Amino acid sequence: MNGLIFGILLSLASFPAYAAGKAGSAPVKVPAAQTGKLDSSSHSQTGKNAVSTQAAGTPELFLYRSSAPLTLEAVVEHLKLYDKDLRSLSARFQQTVSLAQGLPPRTTEGTLEYLKPERLRIEHLRPEQQTLISDGKDLWVYRRSMNQALQTALQDAKRSDPALAHLLQVGDYSRWISAYSLALDASADGPVLTMRPKNNAQGSFLLKMTLSQAELFPQTLEFRSGDTMIRTRLLDIRFNPELQERSFRFTPPAGAEVFRDFKPPQIQ
Repeated sequence: MNGLIFGILLSLASFPAYAAGKAGSAPVKVPAAQTGKLDSSSHSQTGKNAVSTQAAGTPELFLYRSSAPLTLEAVVEHLKLYDKDLRSLSARFQQTVSLAQGLPPRTTEGTLEYLKPERLRIEHLRPEQQTLISDGKDLWVYRRSMNQALQTALQDAKRSDPALAHLLQVGDYSRWISAYSLALDASADGPVLTMRPKNNAQGSFLLKMTLSQAELFPQTLEFRSGDTMIRTRLLDIRFNPELQERSFRFTPPAGAEVFRDFKPPQIQ
């Protein structure tokens, strides 16, 4: 995917420790008597009553069938199929984030759902249950153990974190192709596509995507920027599953401490 997943999971993961001093307003308690809820609460670790999806498998139109040696041009043309025909996606993920030398990496596991355009739901299952939801306008982070919710404008989050911006461009690969310098290594078990910004204003970072053999779709993503390294692996990918609109709406649960208009820090 692009992705994903990615930097924003780290930059907002520990928000309760400092959000009150940086958010645009002080935290507000949702009255306990209010019937607010986490929309689409059917999402759970057990998967009971989960959003319905298609049977596992890949639609025929996404399969790469050529027996010719793989070239960068062929990869680019195949990725454009996702621009045209990808409507939604779901997957499990495993992510490792390293911030600086000497600090232990942070490992996260969970699930994600994406609905075009720019609607995203990420459920952290380990090490801590946490939900991230984008409705295309706002990004919400809900930390269940502390009943705390943080809201930030999606555009602010994307400007802060190029990894999140990439994730929300699933099915918009033509924009990537025009904005980045691409290189392909087809000698590995899975072809590796490396991307670097053409425009220095976008910052200095490197994104490497290991593509699946069958669909030429990003399965493993490695994002590097300065001391930050984020490696994400996608599993059980489903293309164009049936997802419900309400899965991408969030209402703070009753009694939650809510931080609004948070300005996320820039990932360097």
